[in-house]
Amino acid sequence: MAVAGDLLSHEVHIFGLFLALPLASMALWRGFMVHGRVVIVAVGVAGVGLLAASVFVAHSGNTEILLSMAGVIVLGAAHLFNMRAVRN
Repeated sequence: MAVAGDLLSHEVHIFGLFLALPLASMALWRGFMVHGRVVIVAVGVAGVGLLAASVFVAHSGNTEILLSMAGVIVLGAAHLFNMRAVRN
């Protein structure tokens, strides 16, 4: 149970955000340079923004969970849109 508790710690969320920021930025920028669709980058920025917002609310509250989940879903959608746009 200690492992699960460690994975849910606030520090893990902060580490994940700082890992996601450069990776998402690089992937979305590279895609943008190919397809030129600003809206896809905007969706990605919104996803990262939701993830960042989750770091600044009370830990282990419903708001944090909802913001984190929404951020992951929105960022994941941006990556999917990005991948599809690059392939077309």
